[in-house]
Amino acid sequence: MGGTVVSGSFQGYDQSYLINALQTLCENFVGVTQLPYNTSDDEIIKLNELGVKAIRFNVNRGSSEDISRLDYLARRVYELVNWHTELYIDSNSLTEITTIVAKLPSVSIDHLGLSKSGFTNLLSLVDKGVRVKATGFGRINFDAEEAKKVLYKNALNWYLKISV
Repeated sequence: MGGTVVSGSFQGYDQSYLINALQTLCENFVGVTQLPYNTSDDEIIKLNELGVKAIRFNVNRGSSEDISRLDYLARRVYELVNWHTELYIDSNSLTEITTIVAKLPSVSIDHLGLSKSGFTNLLSLVDKGVRVKATGFGRINFDAEEAKKVLYKNALNWYLKISV
């Protein structure tokens, strides 16, 4: 048994909830947290040792680091402890940061990108290897089953393209 515990929007940078959850659950659970850009290397390493394995930018609801720090912070945690970056963002907002997101070492977008009107923005990043989490179906405004099929097809095409 295992899973992922994601810091809630209301928790901001408070790590106590996440650390408590990870210490309470079995070792097969990992954490996803929100951090300010100036978090020390020692703190990031400590969180990694406690089971945190990703950083989240909560663009949709706030309570996380500003998106202008995405490139810096995503690369920093990846180089330091091999964390991936998660974006909780409406896919309509991806056009502003597509170039940055496409070049990050390890990134995923939460909740199928949230909106149907921005789904093509999401697909353009999938074509560049960005992963998408099929979660939060109650938060989206389109058919999740159809979206998952399209995403699977695009991801498979991308994989086949780079495998040749």
